Amino acid sequence: MSGYRDEIEASIFKRVPDGYVFRAPNPWVFGRARHHLASEAQKAEIMSIMVPRRPKLILAAVIVALLLFGAAAGWALSGHDNPTTGDAVIMVAVILGPMYVTLIVSARHKIHRLAPVLAGMLRTEQTITYADRRQALAGTMSFRRMLALGGLLTFSSLMQVFVIISRSQHQPFFWDPQSMMTAAAAICLGLGAARFFTLAYRKSRQAKT
Repeated sequence: MSGYRDEIEASIFKRVPDGYVFRAPNPWVFGRARHHLASEAQKAEIMSIMVPRRPKLILAAVIVALLLFGAAAGWALSGHDNPTTGDAVIMVAVILGPMYVTLIVSARHKIHRLAPVLAGMLRTEQTITYADRRQALAGTMSFRRMLALGGLLTFSSLMQVFVIISRSQHQPFFWDPQSMMTAAAAICLGLGAARFFTLAYRKSRQAKT
């Protein structure tokens, strides 16, 4: 629990001379976020809201979602000789749409709970960039979690490769837009896996020094 809490803290807070810069949730999940200055007491109150009560359950839900995405891709694409681009778009929308809606509902619920705290905080032009968040998470994420995420992304990437191989028996790869889209997904997942494995390797080296 403490490791998960540290990761959340690192992604939404940054230490500054006046206290902490807090990156508030975006109601649409993605895009520009508002930043506020927080005191130590306000930070503690915010953390009590932002840290979920059952982090392992959320992690399990993410894992299941990724596995379902890979399985659905295989079911939707490998069984059709000539699936259209519309088929692929519908598949992605059906899988990712509810996930995105869930994220929006969660973000807005947190914003609602944070409203009384944010009312007493000053807005600031200081920001927490995505680069700041990546660097902070790399420093706080445990070695085991990095390996687990790397393994999960590797498995998801291999699922996409399996879909490509299955389709190649019916369609030439370079003449099949769906296979090329799946290949792009496999590459992105593979790069994500490589990123986490690299971070895990660096953390293991640091632990030995």
